[in-house]
Amino acid sequence: MKSDIKFTVTEDGTTGLYNNLIKDIYHSRTGALKEAFEKFIYPAEIEQLLKCKNKINVLDICCGTCYNTKAFLSLVNGENVRVDCLDISKEIVFLSPFLNDGIMDIEMKIYILFEMYRNKFEIGDILNNLKQYNTDENNPYFNSAIVSFLKDFLINPHINEPINNYLSFLHNIYYNYISIDNRFSKNTNKYANSKIQFFIGDARDTLRLLNSVYDVVFLDAFSPQIDPTLWTIDFLSLLKQKLNYNSVILSYSKSTPFRSALKELGFVTGKTFIENNDMGTIASLNKDKIKFPLNEYDIKLLDTKSGIPYRDADLNSTSEKILSGRKLEMELSHRMSHTKFLKFYKKQ
Repeated sequence: MKSDIKFTVTEDGTTGLYNNLIKDIYHSRTGALKEAFEKFIYPAEIEQLLKCKNKINVLDICCGTCYNTKAFLSLVNGENVRVDCLDISKEIVFLSPFLNDGIMDIEMKIYILFEMYRNKFEIGDILNNLKQYNTDENNPYFNSAIVSFLKDFLINPHINEPINNYLSFLHNIYYNYISIDNRFSKNTNKYANSKIQFFIGDARDTLRLLNSVYDVVFLDAFSPQIDPTLWTIDFLSLLKQKLNYNSVILSYSKSTPFRSALKELGFVTGKTFIENNDMGTIASLNKDKIKFPLNEYDIKLLDTKSGIPYRDADLNSTSEKILSGRKLEMELSHRMSHTKFLKFYKKQ
């Protein structure tokens, strides 16, 4: 696993990851935390949503090291929220509380650690995963405070009781800092009303098992051109079943086949902007949720060969099969090519 991952410091000073196996980045080089806020959190208009609902359900698809989830939690600050985090790599998720991610809230990191335990993750496994990496205080990629917190808690007495095993460590965190039963106590963790669940595995399989209805979806998978498995019309159709009329899907991707699939499924699709910069895609069944609809060029592009969506009818195809299937469909299609469309559009 270690050889597959390369750590980088992004432009906002936070830690980003590059997957040598997939040949794609987990985070923007301009800033991992900045990207989370600009491409996912701000366009979701969480504050407005909180005025309308007393609880928000969020689905974080391909959560990775949980930048989007942590940014979301830092903004809602103790409100009644639930986040379901999906990722195929347990090792990457294990890194999430420990990275230098720009979230200086140690309480949040303790909370995430406990939620990992409550999701049946062994703290021993998390520690063994950390041992692959240099986590000393001089490493710019890791937050030394939370790494030390975990290591010290496991070897030192706490409140005059020896820490004999991992369970006592985590139960102590729970009952003193997180438990809703202690919400009136001065030790109450401000995330006591929040709930995170982690689901490790192929998101196509996981999503079929989830029964919740989500208000906000962060779709943060690897780019469609590299791994289209979570961008197909079939996966998005499954996702639609987990949404309500006012739900929003947010993604960094501006992929034409992705947007075309959303349109075919009845979503109203638009763009997200921060300071006039086109950041990504937003979609909802409610057109009032879309502040910046697609322009004429983008809409007409959806009807070209470029707009042919990725397909995965049984939700179990490999990336290679999905890509080759779309390539064949494009070759057989009578739609206008992207190149001809550009020439035609420029003449108008």
